[in-house]
Amino acid sequence: MFRFVVVFIVFFLFIASSAKAGDNLVINGSFEIADATGPYGWKIQRFGDTRIMLEEDAYVGERALTIETHKTEDAPEGYLSSEVGTIIQNIAIESKSRYSLSFWYRFDHKSEDTLKFYIFDEHNYLSSFTKWTRAVKLFESGSEENLELMIHLYRRTSKVWIDNVKLIELRPNTNYLSNPDFDEVRKDGTPVGWTIDMVGSPTVKVENTSTYGDRCLSIEGHATPNAPEDYPSSEVASVYQSVPLKLNTSYNLSFLYRTMKLSAQFEVILFGKNHYLPDSFEWVRKTINVSSENHDKTDVKFILWQRIGKVWVNNVELVEGP
Repeated sequence: MFRFVVVFIVFFLFIASSAKAGDNLVINGSFEIADATGPYGWKIQRFGDTRIMLEEDAYVGERALTIETHKTEDAPEGYLSSEVGTIIQNIAIESKSRYSLSFWYRFDHKSEDTLKFYIFDEHNYLSSFTKWTRAVKLFESGSEENLELMIHLYRRTSKVWIDNVKLIELRPNTNYLSNPDFDEVRKDGTPVGWTIDMVGSPTVKVENTSTYGDRCLSIEGHATPNAPEDYPSSEVASVYQSVPLKLNTSYNLSFLYRTMKLSAQFEVILFGKNHYLPDSFEWVRKTINVSSENHDKTDVKFILWQRIGKVWVNNVELVEGP
């Protein structure tokens, strides 16, 4: 009876996770479901004494997958190791369609080591950042109806954490941003999918009141004695998400926001251009129309620069449009 209950609970959690993932085509992309053989849905390949494990130090959820390789005496010329670690998942896709592949990763130390992932025959290399970093890639399926998703640590001497793997089909009305309502929150209270940079001690958090969904983002700046001339604060807070785009394509960025006692306008930065937004004590929607032109990516960034006061943001969308 106990075994049946455990299996039922695991099955229920898997179904709930899949439903929550929405359009994510990757099975068990956060590695939460596993047994003695490894994470469900993934094929594991090792060469040498490579260690591939599940650990609790996750980007989101309870687990992340780690690949660890070591220095060996039989390393080929130009390498320090002969060890290789690979995770693979075969995914059915639609031909003549566009997709976004993304995942989060980090290294145990900064070096010249790289992590590779493959899209069909294309090799993509990722540098060894020691904080959680998002890898994201747009691609077209062409005539292919299957993607062998492969993430690969090849003849390196590092340990890498991998988590939150997503593959999403991009259609004209698809939101390019992940976690747009800030409903998914990490254990440290930060929103999943978004990066936070701060100078000083501004308050950036996810709150439990919003217009859409269960939560929203808030950014608050405080007065400081060391503020530059003509500014009330030296604090800076930015919350952003990096997004790959199609060249020469029109996009609409829209979001809801409201403010309280701002000393000056807060900013949204897109393609390096600042858009200044006035105070609004009620929730209002702002839409910004842009063209990617020769840019294949952008940061969608909300920033409070040397201001005091508070701003709330929610329901952020970046979609293709005129």
